[in-house]
This record gives sequence, C-alpha cells and structure tokens, in this order.
Amino acid sequence: MNEAICRVIRSGNKLEFKTEYVKYGNIIGRASDPNGNEVQTIIASDKKFGLLKPKNGKSYGYFITNKDDEVTNRQVRRAVAMALWRWKLGLKFEFHKAKSKQEADLVFEFRNESDDPILNSSTLAYMYYPLGGSNNGHCIINRRFYWNLSGNPVSMHFIDPVHYPDITTAPIQGLAHDLDQVLGHEIGHGVFGLQHFEGIMASHYGIMGEFATKIDFIRAGAKGVELRGTLNRKYLIIQNWILSASEREY
Repeated sequence: MNEAICRVIRSGNKLEFKTEYVKYGNIIGRASDPNGNEVQTIIASDKKFGLLKPKNGKSYGYFITNKDDEVTNRQVRRAVAMALWRWKLGLKFEFHKAKSKQEADLVFEFRNESDDPILNSSTLAYMYYPLGGSNNGHCIINRRFYWNLSGNPVSMHFIDPVHYPDITTAPIQGLAHDLDQVLGHEIGHGVFGLQHFEGIMASHYGIMGEFATKIDFIRAGAKGVELRGTLNRKYLIIQNWILSASEREY
C-alpha cells in the first residue's frame, strides 16, 4: 500500500507544504493540490485520506521520542498539547500521554536526516495521512532546524553556538520555527485526513492561520468527528492560553 505524507519545506525564509505519496522512502508522485476548490468539493476529496481512530476507541495517546536538544521536554509536551487543543476547540475528541511508543496513536519523533530516508536539508517536518499504513499517526520533525513555541527569531548563539559562542556578541537574529503551529497543521493531515485548503490547513506558512477555522471543523465533522456547538467562554479562554503560551519559551 502506498502512503502519503504532508511535507513542510523551507525555501529561503518561506515555508510551503506539499502532499506527496511515498513508498519505502521514495517520492512517487505529488497529490493534487485542492486550493481554490469549493467547500463541498474539498470535503468529498478529503474522504480518500480517511480518519485516524484511537486504538482504544476513546482517546488518542501521544508519545514523544528523540527530543531535539534545543527544546526542553516541557516545551515539546506543551507544543503537542497546544497543537491538539487547536482542534479540540471545535471537535469532540480526547487525548492523553501514552506510556510507550507501541501504545501510542500519535508519535512525534525528532530525527536526523541520516536516520530518515524522507528527510532532507529543506524538509522541516512531515506526517503520514491516515490511509491504513503502518506509519499512520507518525509525525517526523527535523532536528536540523531551530524550533521554539513562538516562531520569533532568536540570537544566532542558540542556533549555532559553535560559530556564535558568546550570546553578548551575537546580535544577529536567526530563523526559528513555530513548533506548535506546524504540529497543528500536521495533525489536520495525520489525524483528520484533511488536505490543504485554508486557515491552519493553508498550503503556505505565510497565509496559514494560527487556529483551525469553522470550515476545518466542518471538514473533520464530515468524516464522523463530533462537532462542538458555539464556542463557549471556556474554549475562548483556552484559545487565549494557546496564544500566550506560544509566546513563553519555557
């Protein structure tokens, strides 16, 4: 069975997202880009990618492995939680921290390019679509790049301490990448099987929204995920928490 991934690619200072079919680590063709299609058309097209269902039928277990040395365990856990909450704001589902990789439905794994045949020097991350393959639920994050929770530039001392050993003499700002926002986008693909369209599922980082939109939720609802009603005060508080937590690095 062929599997499909959404690849996050950096080109200069811009990020773009591409859906590709893969077989044994080799790209065998790009999926059609649905941008510009009407909502009903994209809903019908989404169905070919299925829906990831939790192993226990109740709650998605997630597991984090091979953490990048530049981000703390707390940061990564917070990024995964914030990414999932972006979807829980409008959809009824549960998630929890799994005890092991084998028990997990979702695996967020930091890898080097030497350890992964799909990663390359321009790929920040990718996640498999739910097509019934053995890699369902896997999200791979490239350790080459500098990740934080805000996406704000940081001193080159943190990105390249070898060449910028003293933070006080490294005023140059380097590019950082927003881990929770990128994971939120990838979860849209890997859990709900959504293709690129708009909002958080837009095909370019520059126009990608911080949160899923009503249309994103409707698309997931068309696959059988229960929708929440009008967002109440509790979920607006959570939305504000995500925004404020993204600005805190620790």
